[in-house]
Amino acid sequence: MFHLPEWCVYIPAPDQTWQGATLNGFFAHLECDMNDRRTELRLVLDVTGPAGDELIVMPIHLGKGGVAEGVEAMLKEAARHFPARVQTPEGVLERLSSDVSPLVSLVLYLCSQAAEIKEVGAGKRVPTRPKPQKTKKGMRIFAPDHPSRWDVGYRLGAALRQALSEHGPSEPTGTHASPRPHIRRAHWHSFWVGKKDQPDARSVTLKWLPPIPVNVTGVDDLTLTVRDVGNSD
Repeated sequence: MFHLPEWCVYIPAPDQTWQGATLNGFFAHLECDMNDRRTELRLVLDVTGPAGDELIVMPIHLGKGGVAEGVEAMLKEAARHFPARVQTPEGVLERLSSDVSPLVSLVLYLCSQAAEIKEVGAGKRVPTRPKPQKTKKGMRIFAPDHPSRWDVGYRLGAALRQALSEHGPSEPTGTHASPRPHIRRAHWHSFWVGKKDQPDARSVTLKWLPPIPVNVTGVDDLTLTVRDVGNSD
């Protein structure tokens, strides 16, 4: 999470919902609690419900384990600030963790080294964090005068759509059937390091694997097509 390309990003979420409301998208940024120095991933959900537009803040404590553990730590911290003891209703942790996980996956993709990110409109810029500039009154960070827009996952998205249109959405059948084209979700994977004939000297290292196309071809060939139509995923 410390590899976010910008201090704060907004990720559109078309056709998504949150607790029965329409999820238009969400902001994502890191937060440090000033009291106990706790690091949090803050998701600010942009939803439209029966009462109109609303922003819902969903903090996830980092360093506690996976998404479920981070959400559970947040619920316990929120309950601690109530004057009376509050019990978390049954099933709330599971529902929140399930709804938050796909959003965290999108943020993690932006943090991965293999993320496809380019400026909308065929620009040459890349996402960067602001740097202090020297002024007569000392070093200062200037706020941007407008948001930056980026196309993300443009080659993978185009290749996946083409593969699905050619093979159809049906599941494979038969013992030796190849899996239908899909993107294997990003995940952490452990690897053994060292010589096999020296087991005592081997160790396990943990690496972050970005989304991997499975049975998808022509990813590189579709770059120009995506740029022409201005599509994004």
